[in-house]
Formats: sequence, structure tokens, C-alpha cells
Amino acid sequence: MSVLQDLADELTIRLAAPVGISDLTLAHLAAGPHPLNVDWMRRESLLSRAAPRKSQEYYAALGVRPSMTGPLHTPEDVENGVSARWVVPARWSGRTYGYIWIIDENGTSVPQSDIEDLTDYAERIAETIHRRTSRLRDRASSVRDLLLSNRRGHLDTAGWLYDVAGYPQGPVAVLVMSLTGDVDTANLPISILDGPLPRAVPGEVWRFVDQRRAVMLLPPETVTRRGATERVAEHAKQVTETELDAPGSVVIGIGDPVANLYEASTSFRQARLAVRALTAFDTLPRIQSWSDLGALRAVVSIPDELLDDAIPPGVAMLQEESPFLAETLDAYFATGCSVPDTCRLLSISRGTVYYRLQRAETISGLSLKDGADRMTLQVGLAVMRLRDSGQQTHVSSERVVSEVVGARGLHQIPRIDR
Repeated sequence: MSVLQDLADELTIRLAAPVGISDLTLAHLAAGPHPLNVDWMRRESLLSRAAPRKSQEYYAALGVRPSMTGPLHTPEDVENGVSARWVVPARWSGRTYGYIWIIDENGTSVPQSDIEDLTDYAERIAETIHRRTSRLRDRASSVRDLLLSNRRGHLDTAGWLYDVAGYPQGPVAVLVMSLTGDVDTANLPISILDGPLPRAVPGEVWRFVDQRRAVMLLPPETVTRRGATERVAEHAKQVTETELDAPGSVVIGIGDPVANLYEASTSFRQARLAVRALTAFDTLPRIQSWSDLGALRAVVSIPDELLDDAIPPGVAMLQEESPFLAETLDAYFATGCSVPDTCRLLSISRGTVYYRLQRAETISGLSLKDGADRMTLQVGLAVMRLRDSGQQTHVSSERVVSEVVGARGLHQIPRIDR
């Protein structure tokens, strides 16, 4: 990235105008010095390092496309608060790899003759983006082989990464980002593959994008730096939602750090299961680590084919009788078995809460005064919600999950406060 930054700085000085470099999705790659009063499009690009969908559509309508072969001047748009720009395609070997953006404040401050002299710069920028993209795609293929292969393939890839590719020794962790069912976009943008991460994050994060899921392998430098993993997750979520123009459309699961690449599949599975929890239980934070899931780790680790069997008959009858009963029990357990708090959460009267709780006891045959029965109800409701969400683990019942409950164990469920 330093090569692109050097070229952006050099062009800014040469043209005496703010210069930026983007990829084909208009995601920010490098920029020279800019004044504080740049328009909202450039400001958004500099801050989030991604281009919102409305920016992509705006410039596509003006003719900024990979098929362009020469410079294009886009006029000032006072109504939308957008400055005039020169857009130069960064082409190499007959193909466009990105764009050079020169802000033309009054529409005439940068002469066309100066723009036409940028052919050499455009080729150097295009070749740099090409080589960088090729390197990132090779890394994506390696991460895919590491995490999606069978056990033998996983171990062989880990050995190759250490012995041949020179991957750093030390603990690693895996982060999985997924689109929720609420967003219309079919797939995640491929720019996640080569989009930059916060400068404060050490190490290089290798990643691959697989339709509605992105997987990131966090290196030892990131894993061992306090707060760096969370910064990567927050940045990836913000950039993706900005590019999709869909706030709240992304959830991220973070697997626990493991000793080395040979154990990375464990962290990957934990991250996937954390995503499974996030998509089924919307009260959880949108970024969730496996270690913070508590007893839900036991629930989301249940194989798909066993979910129906894991729901006690009495709990299943509650949903059949009335969805309000399950909803009330969920709120009741979420508030620590507090009837007043349940009333406030559901905006219903105390009498209605008591009636529904008593009705739930009658139908299920379970007592809220009994600790074991309360646990049966709470866990059974969680399993039922997981099943009804349609989020599958793709984990076979033959696989052994050793870290399901962990040191936390199941949370103690308080007694009813009647």
C-alpha cells in the first residue's frame, strides 16, 4: 500500500490538487493531503475507506465504469454537494484496475493537458493494484484451503503456510462475518477481500469472501495486541454496511485464539457457531465472541438433525398453544425472572404476565418454582428459537464438541418472584 500512497502524494504535489486512488468498487486505497472542506463523498471515502452504494451508482450514471479508456470530467453538482472531478482509469495490459480521482474545485483548476500526461502514473498504479489483488487472492485461496479442507488438507495447508509462505508463528483466531436475512443484497461485496483495515491494527489479516460470508484469519500480531481483534471486527462491519448502504445488516462471530494454524479450524467453527447464535437471538450484540456466549454455546452446538429431539415435549406444546406464552417466558427469563420488568419489557399488565406464566406451567407440565424445570424451559425455548430461525451449523452429530459449556457452565436461573 505504501507504493500507492507515494504515488498519490506525488500526484497531489504535481497537480496542486487533492488526489485519491480507488479500486473498481471506488473503495479508497490511498490519498494525498486533502483540505478539511472536501465534499461529503470524499470525506466518507477517507473516513470509512469504502464507497457507499449511492456513490457507486452516482458515478456509474456519469460514465465511471471499468470499460472507460480515457479521462472523464464530472461536473460540480451543487444540489448534491459534490465537487467537480477528473476521473482517470488506471489501466495496465488493456484492463482497468482502479481509478485516479482529482478534485477540480472550480471546474477549471486542473487543465486537461495535465490530466492527459498521467498515462505513466495510471499504468504504474494499475500494475500495483493488480499485483496486490493477485497476492490477496492467493492468500484467500490459502485461507479457504486451511479452513474448509478435511483434516489432512487442513494440516498440510498449515504446514505449507509455515514452511513455504513464511506465515508468522504464534496464536491465531478466526472471525466470520455474515449478512443477516434482512438485507436484500445476495452476496457480500468482493471488495472485502482487498479493502484496507485500520492503520492501528498490526499484522496482515488474510481473508476470503464466500457469497454472504467473509472469513478473516487474524495473525499473531493482531491476536496478541489488546483490543485489535475487536477493532478489526468493528471496522469490517462499518465498512461493509456503508458500502451496502444497509445499517445493521452484518453480524460477526469471533472464535477464541488458538495456539497455531494447525488448530485454526477450532476457532473457525467457534466463530461460525457465534454467527449462528447472532442470527437466531437478536438480543445479542451484533459482534459476539465465542467465549462470551455462556450457556448458549451448548445450545448452538447442537447438530441440526438433533434440534427437534432436543426440544422437550412440554416446551414444544407452548408454541403450538400460543406464541405469546413462549414470548412471555423469554422476556421473563431475560429479566432475571422479574415480573415487574417483564411487564415493562412487553408493555402488558402484571395480571397478564401472571396468567401467561401460570398457563405455561399448565401446558408444559413444568413448574417455574423448580430449578430443574426452569432450566428445561429456558434451554428448550432457546433450542426452539434456534430451530425456527433456520440457521444451520452443518456440524454432524458424530463430531465431538469439547468446549461447549466451558468454565462458565450453565447460568443459575433465579426463582420466581411471586
